[in-house]
Amino acid sequence: CQNAAAQKRGYNRVHGKGHIGTLLKGLHQNGVSPEGAPAVDDGHVAAQVCQEQRVLQSGVAAAAHRHIFSLIKGTVTHGTEGNARHGVLTGKSQGAVLHAGCQNEGGTSVGTVVRDDRLAGAVPDLQDLLQLQPGGAAARPFTTHYNALDCTMYMRIAPELYLKRLLVGGFDKIFEIGRDFRNEGLDRTHNPEFTVMELYQAYADRTAMKELLEGFIPNACDEVLGTRKVPYGDAEIDFTPPYREASYPALIREKMGEDWFDLPIETARTRAAEAGLDVNPAWSMLELSHEVYDKLIERTLFQPTFVVDIPREYIPLAKTLPDQPSVANAFEFVVAGRELCPGYTEQNNPIAQREAFEHQAGEDTEKIDEDFIRALEYGMPPAGGMGIGIDRLVMMLTGTEVIRDVILFPQLKQ
Repeated sequence: CQNAAAQKRGYNRVHGKGHIGTLLKGLHQNGVSPEGAPAVDDGHVAAQVCQEQRVLQSGVAAAAHRHIFSLIKGTVTHGTEGNARHGVLTGKSQGAVLHAGCQNEGGTSVGTVVRDDRLAGAVPDLQDLLQLQPGGAAARPFTTHYNALDCTMYMRIAPELYLKRLLVGGFDKIFEIGRDFRNEGLDRTHNPEFTVMELYQAYADRTAMKELLEGFIPNACDEVLGTRKVPYGDAEIDFTPPYREASYPALIREKMGEDWFDLPIETARTRAAEAGLDVNPAWSMLELSHEVYDKLIERTLFQPTFVVDIPREYIPLAKTLPDQPSVANAFEFVVAGRELCPGYTEQNNPIAQREAFEHQAGEDTEKIDEDFIRALEYGMPPAGGMGIGIDRLVMMLTGTEVIRDVILFPQLKQ
């Protein structure tokens, strides 16, 4: 499998086939507009931006949203108008599979999947917002009741496990731009309802996701802003690739001392408290180290940085490094002190995936998605994957420090 994956990656890069990076570049030139609307001219776009300035504190954010959606989505050609609006999504990359949601009159999600840059067939949207079992992230879901089936349902917290089922079904490349819902914190950088793009590519890995990101973000900067140096607060973010890569353990040693991981736990807790961390005495060394990174280090990573060598316990859906089984084969892409995008070499071993799920779930075994593990048992190809927070990306491109300012109708306390 590894040899086949390497050969296919090499062929695709030489012949320019099948690489999602070629799909994302230049799609804006096709006159694509967001949310499946017909293409409009620049004058119409400018008029829309002027109207949105009355709604948003930052009208620039609305324009950035529009451009970023047009950069990511393929050309949308509308089909027959009926109770639902169907769109045919096409891309410039051979073998590309696009998975995106449109909205019908009643708000039901409708999707189309197209292969090989032409209409090879359409299938129903497999990414329902209501799910019987939430998965793909460690987060608290919104809960509701499905009256017709008399069962508890959950708003999805991530589309990952369902998109990977499509890899099992034979789709080599697929992404979706959609909404996720997490019934958790609401603050300057978090909103319980948010927009993400998740992408999965068969016969790829973490490195391919890194290359894609280093192509996509500069292209978005060029199209939206005309520059890759973005003012943010009192400083400037430089999105010119290549981006820095930093090791998770090395960052912690730099902050806490070279002997940090050799310290007795009590000494480590004392040192962490002296550094300003509110220490829970029940934390293990693993948990204490992650809290050091989360509270004291991540916020200092202002320029674009790929953080690698993260403990596998925190990324259960990724493979581990072949020579370091305790380390996830993944990165966290951090900009302006916030995580913008995680990228993985995806786990496709059903036995290892079950072990990771069991470790994460603890005694609550109902959280284990048996259907997903069964899909992996049928066989998922080696794959790379990542998820980009679109709202946070727009914040960074527009110099906005509060997520509420890039949301048209944010939820406010009544």
